[in-house]
Amino acid sequence: MVTSSSTNPTSEAAAAASGSAPPHSDADEAIAKAKAKLEEAKATAKSAFATMGERFGEIREYASYYASTKTDAIKNKITWIVVYAVLGIVGGVVGLAVLATAGVMLVRSIGAALNKAFDSVWLGDFVTSIALLVLLAVGAIVGMKILSGTFKKKLVAKYEQRHKEQRERFGADVQQRSREAQR
Repeated sequence: MVTSSSTNPTSEAAAAASGSAPPHSDADEAIAKAKAKLEEAKATAKSAFATMGERFGEIREYASYYASTKTDAIKNKITWIVVYAVLGIVGGVVGLAVLATAGVMLVRSIGAALNKAFDSVWLGDFVTSIALLVLLAVGAIVGMKILSGTFKKKLVAKYEQRHKEQRERFGADVQQRSREAQR
């Protein structure tokens, strides 16, 4: 910004043309102020970039910290899943061993009791084995019939529901369309 000066603009132009300028003109002062502001801006920019560099380093460290905590949390979760899986497997093996032992002891006791009742060394064990096999076979057959009936009921209900939805959406279901196509 140029302020009013006490010198004549014409004389300043003449002095500039002759190569000699007045010692302290307003233009020189404005240029000096602009240079000072430019240097100040450069210093501020350098300071800001230095601060940004420090901030980027800090942000990078925080991001690395965050990623590390997430990775450690996943590792910890996997570790506990493995621990519980191993405990479950060991518990299952122990449970099966206990059940098997109890079953053997029960069957042996029933066989021994029947041996005394029949006054025989082998007949009680034989009757116990046959009775156990018959019970297992009857249980398997009944269980399969119950399961197959349940599965069949669920399938029938599923497809009846789909037929109902087809009739609501399209005015006919797949069976009706099939019968119409055969005529």
